[in-house]
Amino acid sequence: MSESSSNSDTGASWIDWFCSIEGHEIFCAIDRSYIEDIFNLYGLKTYVPNMNECLDIIQDRVHDETDEELLNECYLLYGLIHARYIITGNGLEVMHRKFQSGDFGKCPRMYCKGCAVIPLGLKDEPNVEEVKLFCPSCEEVYNYQRSCAGRHGSSIRIDGAYFGSTFAPLFCMSFEEVTKKSKPNEAYVPRIFGFRIHRKEGRDIRKGDKNARNNSSRRTISNSRGNFNVNPADLMEGVESIGGSVGRDSEVSHLRVKRQFPNDDEGTDAKRAETVSSLN
Repeated sequence: MSESSSNSDTGASWIDWFCSIEGHEIFCAIDRSYIEDIFNLYGLKTYVPNMNECLDIIQDRVHDETDEELLNECYLLYGLIHARYIITGNGLEVMHRKFQSGDFGKCPRMYCKGCAVIPLGLKDEPNVEEVKLFCPSCEEVYNYQRSCAGRHGSSIRIDGAYFGSTFAPLFCMSFEEVTKKSKPNEAYVPRIFGFRIHRKEGRDIRKGDKNARNNSSRRTISNSRGNFNVNPADLMEGVESIGGSVGRDSEVSHLRVKRQFPNDDEGTDAKRAETVSSLN
């Protein structure tokens, strides 16, 4: 006996059985009157060649489904009808109740504090992208992690077209008081030794430009006294030279003289003294 035919043994409808499959909690039960209206099915035969046979199965007019290929078409047809139904008034209300019950899951972001998410399809065409989850709090999109058990223990992917790209934005507009009541007011701030780090925009350092590397490596360190724009390399060089900086002014002057008079025979003592005094 196939998995899909087990619904006839329990007395449940095909729609109720489909929505009860593990991982299908994000689906809602489509009103039968919506499916019976042929106007709502316009254009779906392009994706489901055996649409009439699938409708007989979905509407419980046929209970013996042994063709796995036909069963997969039933999944596809129900999903495409589902994407149209959930943007109607009745469909939005049903999905709203599931949202409040947390049937869609929660946002994995820590600062959203368990905000309920909404199913989202990035594409309206089937077999392009799997369903995603949209968080109305942080407004980020996440992968749907749950796997659906198919026949013989196989895994069934949930197509994003079963929800479409319109549903999530329309849902947020229709129930704004619910979806935007807890906007996150916290965010992670990277710190080094307690100091906040602010990156500055610069050219791509991968191009090998020396100035770009210097600019991109500069950081602004903030503390209670103000902001300081520094280069980490210069900072470390300055720390290393603090211990030996005292009493080196004469050495620096000597090096400058040596650069100007590399040989002892060049120049006189007077010229050297004059140069040293001018450098100082």
